[in-house]
Amino acid sequence: MKRAWLTGLLLAALGLGGCRSAHIVDLYVARDEDGVRRTSCVNANAEDFFVFIEFMSFRDDTLIWPVFGVEKEVDSVPDPPFTFGGELSEQLAEFANYAPGKGDGILKIEVLREFKDGEPPPPPFPRGVFRMDVYLNDEGAPRDSILWTVDDDEAKCPLSPIPDTY
Repeated sequence: MKRAWLTGLLLAALGLGGCRSAHIVDLYVARDEDGVRRTSCVNANAEDFFVFIEFMSFRDDTLIWPVFGVEKEVDSVPDPPFTFGGELSEQLAEFANYAPGKGDGILKIEVLREFKDGEPPPPPFPRGVFRMDVYLNDEGAPRDSILWTVDDDEAKCPLSPIPDTY
């Protein structure tokens, strides 16, 4: 009995020591802002696309660090390679991370081409293979990563998954 109790105590201590303060539940790229049309290939002429980070956070001070990079360059890639939009873009631009607080949720990062009235359209997204690593708090290695391709070939990367009827 005493041996079983000590074994249980040891397992509980090891289990608690291995707990993490946050988890990445899912990481994906989508063509739509609701995350329904998931993809691994974005058309270079698209107006925008979205990267979603689904997470669970067990602390109020959790930080999520999305780090964008170039895996394979086809076109000359500007620095930074993408422009971010949406409600979280200011926090990403200022701090390079998100502080979601405690609980579970979805961070939606909009990647866009900035169209301005009266000006010519912006250049297409640079073609290539891109990567996003997601770090949690101050960990030295990414917790999760995703790759996606940007290409102007309609057969490989359709501009829109449904016809534009409006």
